[in-house]
Amino acid sequence: QPTRGKIAEFPVAFSPDLRETAWVRRRSYGTEPLPEKRYPHPVVVLIDGSLQSSAEGWISELQEAHSITCVGTPTAGANGNVTFVYLPGGAQVRFTGMKLLRSDGRGFQNIGVIPDVPVERSVAGIAAGRDEVLEKGIETVRTLVKQRSTNTPQ
Repeated sequence: QPTRGKIAEFPVAFSPDLRETAWVRRRSYGTEPLPEKRYPHPVVVLIDGSLQSSAEGWISELQEAHSITCVGTPTAGANGNVTFVYLPGGAQVRFTGMKLLRSDGRGFQNIGVIPDVPVERSVAGIAAGRDEVLEKGIETVRTLVKQRSTNTPQ
């Protein structure tokens, strides 16, 4: 299905003391899939808190379109334009310079992409040389493939 893009709100200051500020709203581009190029099989994406910025945007659009299944832990929720402020002495401060919302208007920053199948790595798993997130991802793909094959008319 076509997806609607994220909603970005940018602050615009109208006075030097920043007391008069308004938010300008813009919608990003959505996705218009080409049916002849659609990948027909289940797709599982492994996610965690290290995922941020534009990758979060793409993954959340695909998740909202029900095109993928996310497995793991929530992403960083740190996307949007980066604003740089240079301080005396060469120091630098960086922060998100816009408010980003999901296509339906729900918040995104500090929330991120929430996995459809939550699973975390554990100390015991790491000590045993296992990756529980990868294992759950493989299990999820197998389950989705099996569900699809049993729901497909013969």
